[in-house]
Amino acid sequence: MLSFKKRKTLYVFFVTSIIFLLVSSQVMVHYKLHKLESDGELINDAGRMRMLSQRIVQQSFRVNNNNLPQSMLCETVDLFQNHIIKVKYGLDPELYEIEREHFDKTTKIAQEIVSAGKIICISKKTNSKALVKLEKIESSYINAQNKFVELIQKNYENKLTALTRIEVILAIVTILIILLEVYLIFIPMDKANAHKRHELKKLLRVQKQMSRTVAHYLRSPIGSIASIHHILKDKVKFDNIKAKELFDTIGLAAENAIATASSMLVIDQGDSIKHNEKKKIKLSALAKAQVSIISSNHAFKNRLIIQQLSQNTDIHVSIHEISRMIQNIIDNALKYSKEGVLVEVTDVEGFALLSVKDSGIGMSNDLINWITGKTEDNNHQHSDNGFGLGMEFIKRTVEKHNGFISVDKLKKGTRFTVGIPLVS
Repeated sequence: MLSFKKRKTLYVFFVTSIIFLLVSSQVMVHYKLHKLESDGELINDAGRMRMLSQRIVQQSFRVNNNNLPQSMLCETVDLFQNHIIKVKYGLDPELYEIEREHFDKTTKIAQEIVSAGKIICISKKTNSKALVKLEKIESSYINAQNKFVELIQKNYENKLTALTRIEVILAIVTILIILLEVYLIFIPMDKANAHKRHELKKLLRVQKQMSRTVAHYLRSPIGSIASIHHILKDKVKFDNIKAKELFDTIGLAAENAIATASSMLVIDQGDSIKHNEKKKIKLSALAKAQVSIISSNHAFKNRLIIQQLSQNTDIHVSIHEISRMIQNIIDNALKYSKEGVLVEVTDVEGFALLSVKDSGIGMSNDLINWITGKTEDNNHQHSDNGFGLGMEFIKRTVEKHNGFISVDKLKKGTRFTVGIPLVS
């Protein structure tokens, strides 16, 4: 298989060859067309000479009868002589070499017409013999001129045929070069890409199998934790509220983990990730659970603050998707804010509101317009690390639950708010 460097060299060579052929064909075509134009003009000149020879004979009789001034006949003779010179130098050299004898004979007869015409145009007496001789010469000239024109026309047609043949040959050569280029360069590349696609499919199959195995082995122990939590939640009496909240957080975390494992199994079966099962739950409980989970990481423990948690935040949602949405929002705030992140859950006019306030670098107006749905262009970045897939998931989840997103630019940082309809 050709290396990239060799393919590149071949490609440059082929492109250069095609350009050279195209330029050469244009130069050759223009040259041939010029030759064809010359032959066309020569045919026209030959026709004019035939007309002038006939006019010389007619004017000679009129001069002899004193019906025309001799000067007019002399002008016609001079014009005829000039055309003899023009045709002589306009002949195709190759054609002249082949038909030299006939062209010289035609030129000689034409010169005899000039000589006879001049005798009449300068003679002061009637010369009947000169008139008879001129008429006889003109008759011979017409026959020779017909053969002259026939030869030039045949030469014109041969050149036109040769020009067409050259264009066809150049077109065929160009097509062959392009086909050879495709065969030597692009077909091996396509084969290489096909091999890579085959290897990628194999890797994807292995990855799916691993994901399925991991999900299968994770779901069983996590399911046991969730079952134990379900059994004990109504039986265990807690001494303080914090212990109860921690116990509930464990249950939510287990349920989210089961949903994630189930998603991995669904992907392996080739279906899209859809958790359509919705449950009634408080947004404040989900937010508190996610804050507790994220705060278990010591790097975030002192940076994540819950300021307000309204209890009137019952919503009917996919717990797994809303939990992931909250996690993404908080993760983004922590990622772009070195100081504390403030989380609030309130209820306003039929909506449960989750607000996450950071003290980070802020967002551009274009990015805010895209997030809030004012524009469709998603070619924006929050920072050098990007801000795309997580935000896409947040937007889809909010839209799926008939909610809304608002973004407020602060003096330092941003307040990101998600609204989900309350259970009526």
